[in-house]
Amino acid sequence: MAGINKLTKISTAEGGMIGVANCASFGKNKITSTAATGTVTIGSGTKLVDIAVVAGGGGGESGGGGAGGLRTIQNLSICGNVPAVVGGGGAAGAVGVDSSIVIGGVTYTADGGGDGGARCGVGGAGGSGGGGGACGPNPGKGTNADSGGAGNTPPTSPAQGFSGGNTPSTYFQAAGGGGGSSAVGANGSQSGSGGAGGAGGAGTDISPIFGTGVGVCGVIAGGGGGGANVPAVGGGTGGAAGPGGGGAGKGPGSGGAGTANTGGGGGGAEYDPAPSGGGAGGPGVLITKELNNARGVWPMVQAGTAQSDGAWPDGTVIQSVTMNYLVVGGGGAGKSFGGGGAGGYRASGFGPSPLQGCAITLCSSSSFTITVGAGGGNACGTAYPAPCASPPDGSGAGYGNVSSIKSGCTVIIQSSGGGYPLNASCGNPWNANNGQRGGPGGSGSGGYPSAISAKRPGGSGNAGGFSPPEGNSGGSGGNPDNRGGGGGGGATASGSNGSGYPGAAGGDGAPNTITGSDVSYAGGGGSGTDRGYPGSNPGPGGAGGGGNGAAGQPCGLATSGAANTGGGGGGATGGPTSYGAPTYLAPCGKSKYGSRGGSGVVIVRSPAGHPLSVSPGTNSVATCVGPDNSTVATFTVSGTLTVN
Repeated sequence: MAGINKLTKISTAEGGMIGVANCASFGKNKITSTAATGTVTIGSGTKLVDIAVVAGGGGGESGGGGAGGLRTIQNLSICGNVPAVVGGGGAAGAVGVDSSIVIGGVTYTADGGGDGGARCGVGGAGGSGGGGGACGPNPGKGTNADSGGAGNTPPTSPAQGFSGGNTPSTYFQAAGGGGGSSAVGANGSQSGSGGAGGAGGAGTDISPIFGTGVGVCGVIAGGGGGGANVPAVGGGTGGAAGPGGGGAGKGPGSGGAGTANTGGGGGGAEYDPAPSGGGAGGPGVLITKELNNARGVWPMVQAGTAQSDGAWPDGTVIQSVTMNYLVVGGGGAGKSFGGGGAGGYRASGFGPSPLQGCAITLCSSSSFTITVGAGGGNACGTAYPAPCASPPDGSGAGYGNVSSIKSGCTVIIQSSGGGYPLNASCGNPWNANNGQRGGPGGSGSGGYPSAISAKRPGGSGNAGGFSPPEGNSGGSGGNPDNRGGGGGGGATASGSNGSGYPGAAGGDGAPNTITGSDVSYAGGGGSGTDRGYPGSNPGPGGAGGGGNGAAGQPCGLATSGAANTGGGGGGATGGPTSYGAPTYLAPCGKSKYGSRGGSGVVIVRSPAGHPLSVSPGTNSVATCVGPDNSTVATFTVSGTLTVN
């Protein structure tokens, strides 16, 4: 007898059973962005969806355009394809167009963004409001504040957007920024005889639900920046674009357009010649996520239908995989005396236990961007960078480069490049007394030997501020001049301090068996010594690819950090030619040049039976590694990891 069982809510004619009500949905978490009006196709096994409805952004005029309204609704019941309207962005000075979708007979609408206010005019209301227009210098028109348009119009709960920014009640005021989906637009300002436009309100980060492939790295519906006042007279500037696709305000010039399919508001133009210079609003978008949910019990008919449609989970589709990793940044180059710092070392599951972080979880059937950081310097070392940096920074050619694993715009794990000795800091007068001291990095570089104390310190390690730390500091240089420099820091130890004429050792790296072999990584570069004292021994590189420093002999050369270890380069020698130091050393040029850092490496290890693939072919995959028969992907150059 057919009927409805009130406990299970399953038709007994289809094989009902007593148990928790079935809420099964086999959407496989598929995310779809619909950029044009039409029909949204939904898989036959999908019964639940999350949606984001984004309206078109308002056009900027003098004030910034408001973002299109954003409405996010989760766990909606759905059955089959549904109609949708995707709103266009407003032209300069015009409101954006509404977006909507119909699910289960209910229409979910997001309202178009308000237009930016004209000169001496108020902003328009909308999903997010437009910014108030700039005014002045005409005293007859410039004493009234121009308000931003109201957001969340008509009202929804939670709010679909926020109000635009106002303009001040002073002469030469600049325009307000358009409201965003998560923040109000900033007010325009008046400073001297020219004001700065207000920044557009921030958009909303929806990446926790829909990933980073939508909007601008997952952020959507930012407001447009407000336009400046009269740049030729007042020197005003346009307001910044709201994060999430807003257009920038200008001064001078036309406002920037909102980014397509983000609902971003258009940027406002300068006071003259508004309104024609306002930026158009960005068109909206409709985003759906078809959910996986197999909780509870279900009748055999439903299970059979899902099987025939290929939607029933059979245990062969793994949603995510937890993996161990080794990520080592590129090593820093050696320089005159000081050894280069090792690239940052970060690992899980293998290597010294105090340095092991948490394993990472990667989604199946997904690809990830792998960056292998280059070592600092070129094939023949690296010359001194520019003589002055304020503040001293890591921008010279000798610094190692970052290694990382990323999913779209999201960094999953990253290691810093190795340190390289710093430039002298700028000042008045220029401070030459602190040049060549150790630079910071994954591990810091060694310091310079000098009677001047400011030159001697080694650079600090753990530049990324990670826990566990990714590296250690470099050693300090000797005292007085023309002695041994400090060794570069390594993954497990700081670089040794210079003392006397011999060079100092680089800090040791870390052993790691993630590949099935015991290999050490991220050793610091040894320091060089004075070439004027033949027979002085160089500083040895730290275990894990650190290069040796240059010896005090006529033909001593520093050695580079080993490739794909992140080892720091060995420090060079110094000393005047009157002491017997040659001006040039074949094949790599001047004696004051150091050696290059070693390139980094990225390695991931997955459980048995879970395949990985890599590109380009320079990288490799090994299977059946270790007693657990793991799969190991090794990246010696940047590429793509696919978790199959």
